[in-house]
Amino acid sequence: MFTNKIFKDIVLEKVVLLIVLVMSLFLVSLSFVLGQVAIQTVDIPPSIDENTMLNIYFDATTDLSTTINYSIYENGILVSNNNSFSNFFNYTSAGSYLFTLYASDGVTLYSENNTVEVLNIPLTIVLNNPNNGVVNSKNILINSTLSTYADACTYSINNSITGTLTNYNNNLFYKYITLNSDGAYSLIVNCSNIYDTISTSTSFTVDTTNIAVLSKSYTIGNNNVVTFNLTTNMPGICKYDSSDKSYDSMSLTFTSTNDVKHSTAINGLSDGSYMYYIKCRNVYDNITLTNTEGISFVVANKPVASISLSKSPPLKAGTYEVRLTTSKSVPIAPSLYYNFNTDASARYVTLTGSNTEWKGYIIISESTSGMIGTFHYSSNDGFGNIGNTISNGEIFLIDTIKPISSSSLQSVVQDDGTIRLKWYYDGEEVSRYNIYRSTNNNVDYVDYYDSVNSQQYVDRDVINGITYYYRIAAVDKAGNDGILSEIVSETSTKNYVVNTADNTITVQKSLDGALVPKIDQLVSELEKYVVDIDTQKSLLEETNDPNKLKIITLLKLNDKAKTAKVTLNAIITQVKDIKNQDIKSSELDVRLNKLRMDAIKAKSMVAEDIVVSEQSNYDQVTQESDVDDAISQIVNLNLSKTVLENYSISNKKLQDFITINTDIMIFKIQYMGKDDYDKYTLVKKIVSSSQDLKDIVIIENIPKNFETKASNIIFDIDSQQKPSIVKEDPVLQWSVDAFNKQTIYYMINNHVDISYAKNTRTIVLYKPTFKFTQTLNTDSGNTFNALTGFIELDVGDVGKISMMQWLVLIGVALIIGLSTYYVALDRKEKKRNVQRVKDHKIILPNKVSQNKIVAVTKPVALTQVNTIKFNLNKKLVDANTLINNFDYENSRIVYNQCMQAYNQTVFKDSTERSDVKNMLNHLYIKLTAYRLIYESRKNVHSRNYVKLRQDLKNINELYTKLYRSLEHVDEDNKVSERKFVDYVANSRRYLEGVAS
Repeated sequence: MFTNKIFKDIVLEKVVLLIVLVMSLFLVSLSFVLGQVAIQTVDIPPSIDENTMLNIYFDATTDLSTTINYSIYENGILVSNNNSFSNFFNYTSAGSYLFTLYASDGVTLYSENNTVEVLNIPLTIVLNNPNNGVVNSKNILINSTLSTYADACTYSINNSITGTLTNYNNNLFYKYITLNSDGAYSLIVNCSNIYDTISTSTSFTVDTTNIAVLSKSYTIGNNNVVTFNLTTNMPGICKYDSSDKSYDSMSLTFTSTNDVKHSTAINGLSDGSYMYYIKCRNVYDNITLTNTEGISFVVANKPVASISLSKSPPLKAGTYEVRLTTSKSVPIAPSLYYNFNTDASARYVTLTGSNTEWKGYIIISESTSGMIGTFHYSSNDGFGNIGNTISNGEIFLIDTIKPISSSSLQSVVQDDGTIRLKWYYDGEEVSRYNIYRSTNNNVDYVDYYDSVNSQQYVDRDVINGITYYYRIAAVDKAGNDGILSEIVSETSTKNYVVNTADNTITVQKSLDGALVPKIDQLVSELEKYVVDIDTQKSLLEETNDPNKLKIITLLKLNDKAKTAKVTLNAIITQVKDIKNQDIKSSELDVRLNKLRMDAIKAKSMVAEDIVVSEQSNYDQVTQESDVDDAISQIVNLNLSKTVLENYSISNKKLQDFITINTDIMIFKIQYMGKDDYDKYTLVKKIVSSSQDLKDIVIIENIPKNFETKASNIIFDIDSQQKPSIVKEDPVLQWSVDAFNKQTIYYMINNHVDISYAKNTRTIVLYKPTFKFTQTLNTDSGNTFNALTGFIELDVGDVGKISMMQWLVLIGVALIIGLSTYYVALDRKEKKRNVQRVKDHKIILPNKVSQNKIVAVTKPVALTQVNTIKFNLNKKLVDANTLINNFDYENSRIVYNQCMQAYNQTVFKDSTERSDVKNMLNHLYIKLTAYRLIYESRKNVHSRNYVKLRQDLKNINELYTKLYRSLEHVDEDNKVSERKFVDYVANSRRYLEGVAS
């Protein structure tokens, strides 16, 4: 009976275990069948050419909050443990390749197959030199370029001269040879590799005959135009210069040349003796072997005069200064006289002066009105050359007749107490009308008051109870004051103001007449300020210095000058309004002094002088440490190590797309009314990305030796977005939703060492949006961390869990519960069985002897042993040396070995690992640049200009990085590094020329 009970318990135990296992298998299978992971983006070309780098990239999404694991298989063999793969397929790699892409979220697995065809590229050859034509040297360069690798190239000239070309870099072969004599030659070049053989041929002629000058002459024509004429023994191109130098250095080429006859003209020569040197080169580039040909001659120009008057015509009666300027110095005063169209009498002008500057005076009388005057001139340069030509100012007009009087002058006192004048004029065209005003009835020309262009005028500067007398006179183009009009008078009643709101009248008192001169004096002073501002504003607008223009634009100095003028005009109006107020002398002085200080303050807004003392422009080189520093400034919380490392890595990769151009300017400005200059240091940074970005932040880290506090920095420049202050140290931050290019400015009121300004660092980062679950709990018992910066607590994620995920979670909970129950039940039942055995003294089968000794082996500590004997540092140097010598294939092989060793090596510290990683990145850039240049040359031959321009864009970015890296290369290695950078630069220029 007891035995049956034990048997039943054992059966029950097995049944429970079976249920647990079945449910586990069912839930796991269900999660895999329904699947949560899916591949979204796949970037893999359907085909590539041989000798091309294959780049594969894909990504996936999952409903689970887990990391996705990626892998890539090539023809069933694992080639990558992430979502990207790059491999170079050489000229032996033609065929079909199956790539399987895997993505797994730890619960489900998704795969996708893609086939890539590597297309066979046949061997082709291009003979670069010699050209099919005539060459001028017996030293011949044979230069050929192949589409792919060749084992050897041979040449044959006229089937008698043979040899082997030198291999420069697998697909470029060359040889210098010297031929014995001039004549016709035929060249054949044969190249081959283990797969193919190809040949090409060309014909050329060697001609080393030199060009010679047979005759030369010159002529001097009108206006001293000198013409050279030359004859050579064969067609050629002739040059000339004022100094004897090499043909290539001569800057001037004959106008008519490229034949046996050559000519050119020279003009604009001043007086003196000249010697010109001539050299010619034939169409085969042979320079004449004779001595340099020379032509000498003498030029003597006649003196020409330019005349100006102290006032632009027409002239009214009066005395005017005449200035005469000769085109060359003359030893004695020129002869100058003038006459009129109605009177041929000569009126001589006595001139005084020296060299080219002379002056005298003419007197115009009232009787010469309406005449046209003409100047006549002659002078001798002392060498017998007499000039009598006037280039400017030969004719002038006379107008001495006064304009007629204005008629129908009327005056009226308006409702506001001002006096309006109106008149009519029907005479000649005038430039303006002068207003004459007096407080007595004897108004004359000495009582000039104001001027207008229209035939009416409102006098607002009037005082209640004062009678004013007016006359009007027109002023013509010559400046003749017209005949005064009749006198009109009015008495001002400006002692009230009409309130338009309620149509009520307020009586306005007037200032004591004895105090009015104080008002007029200040108005005159302020109006002079306005004139000074207008003058300075014009100077700012006429500035053409690029550095000063930049400062004027950024600091809006023109706008400040306009604002200052508006402010001053408003102050002038306030001053004038005081005339309509009944105040005491002491109060008047106080108010006038305050308005005067306001005017001086407004005037001090206008820049009077700008001095730029130092400037620097450069591209920032961003280090990984700069990125880490920027991250530490804005991420201030406990993140899991994995999350922080992933965020750091993604931002360091981001810098490959970022360029930062910095412009630093140190300058000072003197403002109007100030004795000292205000000092400034301005920083402008253009931050740009080669691709469009979203949700980024720009961090500006400023050293304290540049500025100690962020609150002292000026950001109101060019209407830019003002940054937020992260730290007063200072650290600044601009948040940008969509980013491609942004310009940032900041400035301080001081001059700092430009080296301190260069220590500022601008870093572009992805906007951090960490979830609460990505942070670590502290040990203080408080399970909530202090989240700062851009950290967000994503509570809404709970609502995003799918039905399948809920099922899996419930299933896992059931499994854990049943497993716990099973373990507890198992332990309990075993105890009961032991007790039952004791109680019933049942002997269990296979009982172990009490004296049996069981040997327990202690676990051995595992020590990582580096089984690969590989000197990583030496191999990196070897790979760099190979690519600097343009050995791409071998450098790539060593690079791949280094990459494998890098992934297997345990480094002493992060610095050592970072140094090796930087060198690997540097090698990768060089290999990619070399490969792109090779592909671009193929695109040139195939005329695939669309692909060529795409390659050029990538080559430009790689060249920028390589060029910047030269700053960090020690002097021992700079020559070899410069060699490779120059190769990329020269290739880029060649390809740009073809692409354009």
